[in-house]
Amino acid sequence: PYRSKQEEVGYKVALGRLDLTADVFRIRRPYPVVAANSVFELQGQQANEGAESSARGAVTDDLTVFGGVTFLDPTVTHTGVPATDDKQVLGLSKVVGSMLVDYRIPLLAGLAASVHVTYDSSRYGDNANTYRVAGFATTDLGVRYLTRLWNTAVTWNLAVDNVTDRRYWALITPAGQNGYTGAGAGNGTLGMPRMVHADMQVEF
Repeated sequence: PYRSKQEEVGYKVALGRLDLTADVFRIRRPYPVVAANSVFELQGQQANEGAESSARGAVTDDLTVFGGVTFLDPTVTHTGVPATDDKQVLGLSKVVGSMLVDYRIPLLAGLAASVHVTYDSSRYGDNANTYRVAGFATTDLGVRYLTRLWNTAVTWNLAVDNVTDRRYWALITPAGQNGYTGAGAGNGTLGMPRMVHADMQVEF
């Protein structure tokens, strides 16, 4: 079994109902590679260094936010193979962010709208870092209406995911989850296209 070592330091500020956090971190773990002697063994080391910040809570009585951004430098070293030594881990973005804003509309009690934006920067698609896979940003919109039917709380939801119908690769993952194996190229997972969905939630 692998053992990771992590150092992290952070700070949190509570501004009424809004919490702000920030921290820096470093995570290290052994990384198995097919070394120059063609043996699959624990030889490399993966180090994830980065910083992140987040905001969560109520800005006003009607406006709530949930979001954050992470800056990451994921590097693999000591692989014994020049083509893959001191390279970025394939499939990991250096910048990842997400923000959800929820607004209760005062003019109509029970009605609220939300916007959710996510962002991933470009990622390397292979172990040798010879090409990148484009980053992406998506936007989801939603509305909900809370009312009562037969003295029971009912919420009606309508949402549109990926409003712009962005075509993107949601995930780029190694061919093997245990290290640098095979031809060194990653596997891609397509992102979801634009989707519209509605539902009703009843609280018994």
